[in-house]
Amino acid sequence: MVVDEISEHSIRTRSLVAVALMLGGVLAVYCPPSVLLGDTALYGMDFWAHHFRRLSFAHEHLSGHSWSLPAWYPRELLGTPFWSNLQSFPWIPTRLVLLLVDPIAAFALGVNLAAGLAALFTYLYARSIGWRPVGAALAGWTFACSGFFAARVMVGHLPLLEAYPALPLLLWLVERARRDRAGPSGLAALALATACIVAAGHPQLPAYAIASALLYLLWTTRGQILLRSALAIGLGAGVTLAVWWPMLELLQRSTRVLALANPDNDVAFPYSRLGALLLPWRDGWPAAVVRSPSVPFDDFPGSAYFWDTVVYVGITPWLAALGLGLAFLRQRQRPGSRGVFFALLGTGALALSLPFAQWLDSLVPGTILRSPARLLYLTTFSLALGMGAALDAYLRRSSNPGRRLWFAGVIVALHVVDLSAHARPFIRTRSPALSVMPSAESLISERLGEARVAIDYNLALDFNRRFDDIGFMDSIMLARPYRALLRLSGAPEDANLQALQGSALPARALSNLGVQYVVTRRARRDLPLALSDPYHVYLVPFSTRRASFFPQHRIQFLDEVDMIERLGADDFHLAKELMLPVEARTEIDASDKPMEPAGDLELEYARPGPDRIELRVDAPRPGIIRVLESWDPGWSASVDGVRSPVLRADSFALAVAVDAGEHRVVLDFETPGAQTGVILSLSSLSLLLGLLWSSRRHGRP
Repeated sequence: MVVDEISEHSIRTRSLVAVALMLGGVLAVYCPPSVLLGDTALYGMDFWAHHFRRLSFAHEHLSGHSWSLPAWYPRELLGTPFWSNLQSFPWIPTRLVLLLVDPIAAFALGVNLAAGLAALFTYLYARSIGWRPVGAALAGWTFACSGFFAARVMVGHLPLLEAYPALPLLLWLVERARRDRAGPSGLAALALATACIVAAGHPQLPAYAIASALLYLLWTTRGQILLRSALAIGLGAGVTLAVWWPMLELLQRSTRVLALANPDNDVAFPYSRLGALLLPWRDGWPAAVVRSPSVPFDDFPGSAYFWDTVVYVGITPWLAALGLGLAFLRQRQRPGSRGVFFALLGTGALALSLPFAQWLDSLVPGTILRSPARLLYLTTFSLALGMGAALDAYLRRSSNPGRRLWFAGVIVALHVVDLSAHARPFIRTRSPALSVMPSAESLISERLGEARVAIDYNLALDFNRRFDDIGFMDSIMLARPYRALLRLSGAPEDANLQALQGSALPARALSNLGVQYVVTRRARRDLPLALSDPYHVYLVPFSTRRASFFPQHRIQFLDEVDMIERLGADDFHLAKELMLPVEARTEIDASDKPMEPAGDLELEYARPGPDRIELRVDAPRPGIIRVLESWDPGWSASVDGVRSPVLRADSFALAVAVDAGEHRVVLDFETPGAQTGVILSLSSLSLLLGLLWSSRRHGRP
């Protein structure tokens, strides 16, 4: 009895030491001391240009007087849904934690939290299938510190990083459910984990993880345990329909359904990059990566081909996988079932990441999951497990354990040095303070009023995205304002832009879309310069008002195609004319005849919150009030407290009909599909509770 207690205590001690070393190693890679002390912030390109601003927007409203999360985000393009876009505001628990800290520190916390959980869940999975602590910890550290994760820290892909722990978490809980014979506790844990994963802001890794977990179930499990576990995963995903149903409806109104060209970041793993699996720097690197001597990444269409194909896990995992294969062949033993599964998973993912898979995906209309190169997430995990499995198998051999331990220590040390050295160039810091430009901020704050701005999205100015900006950086934008912007700017109608510098738009587009000031690094000769310190601030002449009144004789009734065509005409200007769909003619009083010319009225425009627009007008005759804000079915209107239809003006903007006289018009936005999503979530939850109740007799203590 005493021997058993000592043995159990020794195992726990070794486990705690292994986990502590593993997590300490992760922090050593991703948390520089200056970040830990608060002197610097972790650098991530997309985070500071996009995620930081949306996180700050949510933080501002959740910690303000409203204590609520806005449904609408007015600060990009012409406005776009906010919380229903999971890429803007993920509901994964680790993202919700970030709302508790200053957004300046959120990226470092999010990165280290994701890396630590990826390592920990890999460790727990490996231990659940019988590995010793050392091999499990090495597999966890390798997965967390791989090139797939480290490179995306510099890119700033926070939603993707947050989803990174998904695969080992699901595999660990599948093993727990199997051990529990799919009793209620194991199924509940599996469903809860699935719900958390599905609520992540990057759907690609969760999709790969869930598909792999279901395949793993089929490979390792039979009978009722398989059925109940698969149902738990499905119902766990169903519980998230409160957020996913609005997202699915948004996708149907977004650029994802337009017939657009492939975006620049839809990357398959090029055949010529296969050598980078073992020699990661052979093709060069973008300028953001600081290595000497510099070797430009010039042989590929763009830098996205670098960032999406960094998948280095070290030389040793490949040798370990080769060694395991040779050992099985030499001993003429059949490899373990799990080993075969991960060999097939990793190899299959590598094959499907190649360009032929992108060609197959192009046969499907619309865009679902882009960049098949990200399938190497599964290959990375398989190789990390192979490294840990080889170490575990090596240490289990009883002959000369001291020598084996010494040799294993040398191999592990070389691997740690190799992978850490590869990750280090991707981990940079920056000042935690944002740049200030007091003269420009003062000018814009005093004179902007209801107008928009166009600021380079990569300028780290403290007021960037504090004003409504015409530019955007997102892969899911409303299709109607996106098409209108392309037409007004003269861009190809199939252009697939994930980011747009509003400051680069031609003057005609800026004027039509209500932009009054442009802040940019670039010099422009087509706009008058307002000031330059240190960036250029330009004034946009004849900017269209945010809200305008049009008497009925100045309205054209056109179909959708003709409206889009008219937007591109040289003589067209939104300040001078209004277009409505042909079917909206029934909403207009045709008795209004052309009279004396009437200019646009000065409307009183107010924005008490992102989800509400308030207008006051004294109309001399019946007409239409148009608001330069993205039309969306979530908008509703009332005129003097009476519900009124929201018309779609100029193919993309909001419009409301008013009679002659004084009126108060209120526009409110509510997320389409939110109520249906809640009903579906509650239904899934009810079915899940029924599954847990029915499985209570199957589990074992």
